[in-house]
Amino acid sequence: MSTSRFSYKVISVLSKFFGSISFLLFFIFLISGPLNIINLQRSNVEILLLNSFLSILFFSQHSLMVRVSIREKIEQLIPQKSFSAFFAIFSGIMLTLVVLFWQESPYVIFSISTPYTYALYFLQSAAVVGIIWGIRSLKNFDPFGNKQISLFINKKPERVGKFKLRGPYKFTRHPLYFFMLILIWTHPIITLDRLLFISLWTIWIWIGTILEEKDLVVHFGDHYREYQRNVPMLIPYTFFKNGV
Repeated sequence: MSTSRFSYKVISVLSKFFGSISFLLFFIFLISGPLNIINLQRSNVEILLLNSFLSILFFSQHSLMVRVSIREKIEQLIPQKSFSAFFAIFSGIMLTLVVLFWQESPYVIFSISTPYTYALYFLQSAAVVGIIWGIRSLKNFDPFGNKQISLFINKKPERVGKFKLRGPYKFTRHPLYFFMLILIWTHPIITLDRLLFISLWTIWIWIGTILEEKDLVVHFGDHYREYQRNVPMLIPYTFFKNGV
């Protein structure tokens, strides 16, 4: 069954909307802490349970949808070439729910005061610059799946991406994850819920990176295996060892 160009445009708009909103809210959450828009007034135990549930719900949706077997089943139910856009829509919705419903614990484990906070702000700024650097290094970066839809409805062939190293990818195989970890770890006030967030999301990023590596090996073959032998997975220690 064919799908109209209008339907694809609607899917594209939704993917941009939910993707952009969720990225913005999550970035604010990383820098400033919980938004406290929805305050449920729960105990510390209930807060930790709810926040854990929200995180695991997002992890499950995000990680399961990218698995090849599940992706193939989903693609049988949705318009052709729109999987990436649907993935952005669902991931955006789930991430937005995490941010909006995340509950802040009043229990402060420790906090860093001025002037030491300036060092954290410097690291956060460097991480933001690093993320922009990493995105610009990906010539075909398409986080919302719009390019795939555009090529399909305009009947243009998809170009097979070549394995090229640019920017921060010369120093770590997953620079966007590395810079994201810096943002996760550099909040000056560590409450009980923030410690939970740091723990869960660091573990998920690490596990997700390992799973993604397997897919990249299948896609790029020996080129990626050679890349694995020469460039670290997350921590760019060769950058400090060899310099730029």
